[in-house]
Amino acid sequence: MRYYYIDAQGQTLGPVEEAYIRDLRAKGIVNDSTHLNLVGSTDWQSLEELLPAEDPPPPPPPPPRIEDAEPPLSGNLLVERNGQNFGPYSVAEAKQYLEGGELSQTDSACWEGASEWLPLNQLLARAATPSPAPESPRPQLADQYGESSKTSISPAPESPRPQLADQYAGSSKTSTSLDIDGLLADFKQQYEVIYAGNENKNMGEKVFFGSGIPYEKLIGAYAGYAYEAKSNNHINLVLLDDTLSGDSKKGFLATNMGVYFKNMMEKGSFIEWSQIQSIQSKAGFLGSKILINHTQKIEMQPWHGKILASLLEEALRFLRKNTKLLVQGSAPSSTSDPSMASPNQQYHSDLVDIDPEIKQAYSRHFLMLEEMLSEGEMVHAIARGVGGFGKAGKEITAATNKRILVFRQIVNLLMPQFEQEEFYWTDIESIKVVSGMLMSEIVIRTRGGEFAMKNVSSDDAAGFVAFTTGYLQRLKSS
Repeated sequence: MRYYYIDAQGQTLGPVEEAYIRDLRAKGIVNDSTHLNLVGSTDWQSLEELLPAEDPPPPPPPPPRIEDAEPPLSGNLLVERNGQNFGPYSVAEAKQYLEGGELSQTDSACWEGASEWLPLNQLLARAATPSPAPESPRPQLADQYGESSKTSISPAPESPRPQLADQYAGSSKTSTSLDIDGLLADFKQQYEVIYAGNENKNMGEKVFFGSGIPYEKLIGAYAGYAYEAKSNNHINLVLLDDTLSGDSKKGFLATNMGVYFKNMMEKGSFIEWSQIQSIQSKAGFLGSKILINHTQKIEMQPWHGKILASLLEEALRFLRKNTKLLVQGSAPSSTSDPSMASPNQQYHSDLVDIDPEIKQAYSRHFLMLEEMLSEGEMVHAIARGVGGFGKAGKEITAATNKRILVFRQIVNLLMPQFEQEEFYWTDIESIKVVSGMLMSEIVIRTRGGEFAMKNVSSDDAAGFVAFTTGYLQRLKSS
């Protein structure tokens, strides 16, 4: 089943699968008082009422051990949950059970024979940190301008990481041989130190790295200025939320292909790594900024501080210098699985090249549309308009080979919310366009009544009705 939910900022998000809601609860992003709405229902209920918490299954027993086998160099560990100890497990076994969901990142863990208990993810992170060795110097940050003479970075071949978290919902379907989180670990640790000493830390974290970028922050960035990052399946590397509200609709998102950014009162911009020649941070009275090619700037609010601007400058320089490594290591593998299709493959060829500015302006609508599409469903026609009386806001109506979907933005106390409707072809009796002096109206007659989409551009209305009437006629004749 699929649900809408209201986040901490009061925004309505979704629809998402039940498993995703439970994952948000496990991460503390939502709680039992969060309001949910089952798709197709008109009632909002609390998470506790709709999806009561389930006790996690006990960890699996340790696999049979061979007495003569040498223990792993990294040692074995024990896991504690609800006062019970489980294990011992090798590091490889613990990682496997963690990925499979049998173990949780928040389970307490301890090396066998030791007395210090830590969260499981921290203990595994320590095990993955190699000891310094003189013959293997750690990778250095690339220089800003000239060629780097430092040691180059290469992925560790012996232990591929799990796939990065999906940029909207579920899995990103991108298999990568490059340890993105490992490459950015130094920057993340430095940011944690900066954040701990920031007098404004009550505002919450504002910088995120790799798979640690929260789902709701990505959605805000996509909706605010970086929709193309999702459309093109970019790998997200660093996100700066430069908003006071925490909705991340302003700031920057660095991906494996370049940097998306948006300043206050400006449109969003994108610049490819290959076009970047210089990156420099500067501190000012009204806040710091990061200059790209001396002319384009990413503004930062005063509360971030100049130290954070310097850190982000270093991170962007590092990514720019190692672009080829990022692109090659993050390239998606070919697959015949239709569920792994890119967003562009969900649109008919006539719609693939929709103006990026239109997609960005209607980003929330397109995000909801792409999430709603089922396997084998393709969008053939789209019309944009303004809702009827009392329905202020933008509206998208999309015709697919299975149904017609309507996504409408409603302005309620200056906070945008969304509602949706769907009409299956078997319930549709007719579709027509009513032309006006400046704009047109699309009228869909169903068995349950009429739906009207007002103030549609004449071009959108003509193309939409041309497809839908022809498709409806073919269905009736067959």
